[in-house]
Amino acid sequence: MARYEFRLYMKNGCGQALLGDVSAIDAPDEAAALSEARLRVQDLPKHCAGALYDAAGAEIWSGDAPGAR
Repeated sequence: MARYEFRLYMKNGCGQALLGDVSAIDAPDEAAALSEARLRVQDLPKHCAGALYDAAGAEIWSGDAPGAR
């Protein structure tokens, strides 16, 4: 099992701002963590985005909420 970090961002006129909502995803591999992150982004309001980071702090995926510009 590996631990990944899911960070929630709000989009505004100046770019993206990190919200205080950061959660851990425990998954057997990167593919499972990516799947979970994509599911979480589907539930976000359209002005938000999510990003997934590995244990070393490197971003491995990011995605906008549905309907985001």
